[in-house]
Amino acid sequence: MAASRDFATICCAGSNGGFVLRKPLRLTRGIVHVDANDDAARMVTEIEFSFAALNGSARRHIRVFQIHQFLDRFAMGLTVAVVALALTDRGMDLFQISLLFGVYSLTTMAMELPFGGLADSIGRKPVFLTAVVASLISLVLFLSTRDFHVLALSFAFIGFGRALRSGTLDAWFVETFNAAAPNVDVQPALAKAQWANAVGLAIGAVLGGLMPDVLGEVAKSLGFSIYDVSYVASFGVMLGVLVFTMLAIVEKPRPRDVTALMQGFANVSTVIKDASVLALKHPALSVLLAALAFFLMATNPVEVFWPTHAKPMLDEGYANTVIGVVTATYFFSIAFGASLSPHISRIFKRRHAMTLAASFAVLVS
Repeated sequence: MAASRDFATICCAGSNGGFVLRKPLRLTRGIVHVDANDDAARMVTEIEFSFAALNGSARRHIRVFQIHQFLDRFAMGLTVAVVALALTDRGMDLFQISLLFGVYSLTTMAMELPFGGLADSIGRKPVFLTAVVASLISLVLFLSTRDFHVLALSFAFIGFGRALRSGTLDAWFVETFNAAAPNVDVQPALAKAQWANAVGLAIGAVLGGLMPDVLGEVAKSLGFSIYDVSYVASFGVMLGVLVFTMLAIVEKPRPRDVTALMQGFANVSTVIKDASVLALKHPALSVLLAALAFFLMATNPVEVFWPTHAKPMLDEGYANTVIGVVTATYFFSIAFGASLSPHISRIFKRRHAMTLAASFAVLVS
């Protein structure tokens, strides 16, 4: 989300995760420019990644970020498999559930642009900590109500936190890695972080589905929903993420720019216009964006609603566990893909555009 960082993160993801392409971009006056020869130039200048050959500082940096990504996504994974079931248990129908996810998506899109330069102005760590606080507030609101309007506020906070999270610590990771290991190919290091990210989601999904089946009766005896146990666990892990971020993520303090947020809102129309012109001038980028839009429109409804249709087909005693395991296979597949990505990239001689094109070809086939 940061406008002046040397690397941008292009996330192609559904509401619960997805695949990620991180490509070097040149930025001028806050506008992203894609250089056609970036991949070829970096092939010549970069040193091939080898974890064992990295210095201690770079290896430690990767491990810290892996742990951080695992914990953050583990907290999210605890609720991702049961969110639609938890909403159904709170009396929401499918139309209301779709509206709630619409609130989340609209909030994320609306907040992404005005808050885009905030991390550059006040620092990546403070912005991420704010995102974690937003997630904690959303969990408290969710656990405290069965009212549609309060649940909508909870989903708005989820979207707000998602917007603040978007690329924030990825930029911190890339910048710090480049300082610790100059001219070393960063893509395999990012793949390691993405692997930890997906494994956290997968393990969280398994446990998030298991806990309602194991502890649901205890929750009901205390007057709570069986799915509240997954949300309480997510709240506890998210508190751990907050503490880990404060202690383990090291960033030099930046001078506070109080006008940054106002400038962000003022520049929204300009950014949208410039981004549209950029897409129109690059047909490949237009095709990529259109493909992603259709891909997400096709997959997201299935991703959200399938548990509500699958649960009646399963035995009541272990239905949530099965749903959690099935959801986890999606994230384990992402982790497997992330582990393969450096090797696939090497096949295409680290030409990331060609790697992405081949990936899309496989998806379409």
